[in-house]
Amino acid sequence: MIMSIFNSIGAQEQIDFINNLAVMLRSGIPINTSITTLTQQVKSKFFKKILADINRELEMGVSLSESFAKYEKQFGKIFISLIKTGEASGTLEKTLVFLAEWLDRNNNLSKEIKAATFYPKLVFGATFSMGLGLSFFILPKLMPVFTSMHIDLPIATRLLMNFTLFLQHYWCFGILIAIAFYTGLKLLAKVKAVRRVIDKIFLNLYFVGGLIQDYQLALISHLMHTLYKSGVAIENALDIIVESSSNTAYQDALRIIRDRTSKGVALSESIKQFPKLFPPNFITIIAVGEKSGTLEASFAQMGDFFLKEVYNKTKRLPTIVEPILLVIMGLVVVFIALAVIMPIYSITSNVGG
Repeated sequence: MIMSIFNSIGAQEQIDFINNLAVMLRSGIPINTSITTLTQQVKSKFFKKILADINRELEMGVSLSESFAKYEKQFGKIFISLIKTGEASGTLEKTLVFLAEWLDRNNNLSKEIKAATFYPKLVFGATFSMGLGLSFFILPKLMPVFTSMHIDLPIATRLLMNFTLFLQHYWCFGILIAIAFYTGLKLLAKVKAVRRVIDKIFLNLYFVGGLIQDYQLALISHLMHTLYKSGVAIENALDIIVESSSNTAYQDALRIIRDRTSKGVALSESIKQFPKLFPPNFITIIAVGEKSGTLEASFAQMGDFFLKEVYNKTKRLPTIVEPILLVIMGLVVVFIALAVIMPIYSITSNVGG
């Protein structure tokens, strides 16, 4: 995990590199010279190392797409496929601009989603910290008082006391359990059958399901637009998008759509099979684009529409989540009140009596 953080390239650094490379190639500067110059500009040592290796490959006569293909994990399949398409069609400079636009759009969307989920994460973090603070600093001082008075403790207090004792004596074991639990969940989430169930549940959740659908449709539309106008055939474009989608429901649907289109079935007709994943307006506009020969524009139109929907919903996300967070915080406060305040009240009542 730590290695993956150091062996990664920031989205903005990729965008800047691609834009600069497109400008230099358009100016007639040879690709080797362009890569050499840009190697000196990038800040990431890992990126510098990759570009130096790519430059060596280029000097040996290897194509740019083949050189980057070694680093598909860092750049992604779309990156490699678009460069390969640009080389084959002789429009590498133009394709690089398309790629930079798509990466920039995707990067901005990721920032919006992170910003929208910051507040819920902050509240959950504060709640968790409050629980740990209570367990480590407050309750240990009160426990001797509770036990010495020989009073009947509420179940919430007993649970919290047992949890505190466990943390005090077996905190190392507790950390190992937490790590094992987290790792187990991550491994379980990678199992296809489990992923399908999880994705299906999320797609059917109130508000969240709509947000996921809009995000997937924006991703599919913008990728299809970028790939299609770069000269990639629809079947090949769908193959690339399947690998790019993070949702198994859409992956499975896109594979079937790809198989049907490869047999000559119209794209809009193939999409109609999945009304829960693709809304009527999406299907209608794609069908109109096919009939009028403006499919590229249709994808662009749909991409912009659903991207706007994602932005609007992410802005509404805090107002949707806030009541849920207030309920959770309220339950935590009630639990603390039952666990700590009630025994203190019992003690004062006994002393007063």
